[in-house]
Amino acid sequence: MTRPLTSPMPRRRLDALREVGAMPMFTALLTTLLLIGLRDAMTAPYLVLLAIEHAHLPPVLLGLFLTARAAGAIAFGILFGAWFDRAPTLRPLAVSLAAGVVGYAMLAPTTGFVPLLLIGAVPLGISSAAFPLLFALAKLHLGAGDRLKAERGTAILRASFSAAWGVGPAVGAIAVARSADRVPGVAGP
Repeated sequence: MTRPLTSPMPRRRLDALREVGAMPMFTALLTTLLLIGLRDAMTAPYLVLLAIEHAHLPPVLLGLFLTARAAGAIAFGILFGAWFDRAPTLRPLAVSLAAGVVGYAMLAPTTGFVPLLLIGAVPLGISSAAFPLLFALAKLHLGAGDRLKAERGTAILRASFSAAWGVGPAVGAIAVARSADRVPGVAGP
């Protein structure tokens, strides 16, 4: 009697992954979460450099800028979460993602402390609401079916965000290095 070359365990795991991938909205949630993770991982280390090298902020003002961004993220996370709870639609997520685009675009030409503080607190704070909103959407869409599949799907979403943070800083460094000679104000290697 010959033994099979593969054990049934990997096949079951693969089937489980296929089931999770077939869940409504899973692929959209996964893609969006990966991109948000990459955005955050690529930009977070360089916000400090922007504030120090481009805006010439001293340590105390740098701390205030980063604190305003964090406070905005908490406040808008609560507000957008309440908005989503009242009317579970994609609208709060869309506003949050658009605010990120606007906020990061506004950072490039800005060197004043007060404008940086406002950009950090408002559009970047709003953009930070996207992360909890994606998990609220995941709970709504993935939780509608099998509980085990929903738990697997949520675990995959969490892992994807962590994976994005694993590669994001390196991708950001490459982007900065490649754009240093083409974008004014960007420091190269």
